[in-house]
Amino acid sequence: MARTRQRLSDARFTMLLQLAVAVVGIVQSFLWRNRMDADGMSYVDVAYSYANGDWAGAVNGYWSPLFSWLIAALISVFHPSPASEFPMIHALNTLDFLLALVAFSFFVRQLFARFGDSGAEAGEWRRAWLTLAYASFAYASVTLQDVGRGGPDFLLAACFYCAVGLMLRVANGSGSSTLLMAALGAILGVGYLAKAVMFPVALVMLGCTAFMLRGTQNRWRNLIVASVAFGMIAAPWIAVLSQSKSRLTYSDTGKLSYAWYVDDAAINHAQEDAAHGKPSHPTRRLSTAPTIFEFGSPVRGTYPPWYDPSYWHEGVRVKPHLRLQLHRLALSAEDFLNQSWFYPGLSAVIALSLLAGAPAVRRALAGAWFVVIPVVSAFVLYSLVLVLGRHIAPFFAVGLPTLAFGIAASMDAASRQKNRAAAIVATALAAALAVMTLSQIAFIDRRLPDGRSHLEIARALHSRGVPGGSRVGVIGDSMHAYWAHLGRLRIVAEIWPDETARFWAQDEPTRRRQLELFRGAGATAVIADGIPSWADTAAWLPIGDGYRAYLMSAAPR
Repeated sequence: MARTRQRLSDARFTMLLQLAVAVVGIVQSFLWRNRMDADGMSYVDVAYSYANGDWAGAVNGYWSPLFSWLIAALISVFHPSPASEFPMIHALNTLDFLLALVAFSFFVRQLFARFGDSGAEAGEWRRAWLTLAYASFAYASVTLQDVGRGGPDFLLAACFYCAVGLMLRVANGSGSSTLLMAALGAILGVGYLAKAVMFPVALVMLGCTAFMLRGTQNRWRNLIVASVAFGMIAAPWIAVLSQSKSRLTYSDTGKLSYAWYVDDAAINHAQEDAAHGKPSHPTRRLSTAPTIFEFGSPVRGTYPPWYDPSYWHEGVRVKPHLRLQLHRLALSAEDFLNQSWFYPGLSAVIALSLLAGAPAVRRALAGAWFVVIPVVSAFVLYSLVLVLGRHIAPFFAVGLPTLAFGIAASMDAASRQKNRAAAIVATALAAALAVMTLSQIAFIDRRLPDGRSHLEIARALHSRGVPGGSRVGVIGDSMHAYWAHLGRLRIVAEIWPDETARFWAQDEPTRRRQLELFRGAGATAVIADGIPSWADTAAWLPIGDGYRAYLMSAAPR
């Protein structure tokens, strides 16, 4: 009876933790409701291609399809106005976050089932470990991933949490039924559709499952079922993508990221050079003083170079280089060391290991190796190329509680003093993660500038005679030109931010000749930002928030 009351009490405590985490995530999403980032804008542009039936234009080798499919469905149903579009995307992202929370809760239940009954005292300290688990999820979601961003990160996280939970369920002796193995494979397939990195991680997880099933009845049948389910979800997209690229590929994201962040290739505007060869479809250079690039066709999107980077970089030569790879690994190690969770998390794991002793650490690793290996493999994959908080967030959220709780639950259950000390370590780490999570909301997200200025710029351009569907040029930051997307405008040529001062330093006749190059590229207006205070903008119209527009229709030829 006492144990039943304890479980009910723990269940209510868990619901309070889940509610608190959900509220924090929803608040962050609300604070971001009128803002977007460059990746999110590309996903939305791809979604519009799907919604408009432009299937060929929607398929590209860089952006995974699942998030854009969901946005396309919302567009087809609600037909959002420019003012409501970004809030709609954030509402979708919030639902993805809540889905990830549900999947994480499933993982936590299976993790506790794996280790929670290891000793007679395990239930007494359960709340400390529940708090640590959900604090890890909150930190990963709010501080590392950011619920306010528009992207597929939470879809991948939900799939990873659910897949790890299913693997734990198999290990817990709940059976390895055909249905359970099919679910595991299908979830991994959906994760791949969310983000391409899940493809190699899924192979690692299937390999771990195969090893975990050794000696069980119907091992090979169950493994085949999981693999076939994964293939049935992943293969159609691989086929479509491979046909589009005329070569076998599951994604170009990893290749391009390696080229950019290891091999030092240009991220935008790849041009022929000795190190990387000649791209098959480079953007066109119209001028060199300052450099003006044109990219009006054939790629769609608000900003074509970032709508499908795999098209513009097709043919770029990428080859492994030991010195460059070691340099990137050193930078990745530095990135890990600079993560705000790293030292508190490492200190807690070391403290728990010292409390528990080497045998307990070995028992913990033996009991959760199939969780640790996929986490480590994901860390290694990103370390080879680029470590960002949002990349490693779901693997951190799984890895830290698994290691910490597994070690504590594997220690001597008869030592009440050690169990209390372990619970104190867990509570201290949870408190540190909670403080960092709430600081993100209070000191960063709450002070974000109002993203509605981009909508106001789009409306100002419309009122100045630049209607939706127009082609425009940019002198400044095209990557974050959300006003162009909201105004349904298409950027076809640009001068990059680091060369804007060079443009404005020229005399008026020279600037006019360069603006004619924008006209030749099809631009009906050129929009400038980051304008130096000394620049002569007499011929430019103010359109808000430091932006000015040069209208080709009003300019002398």
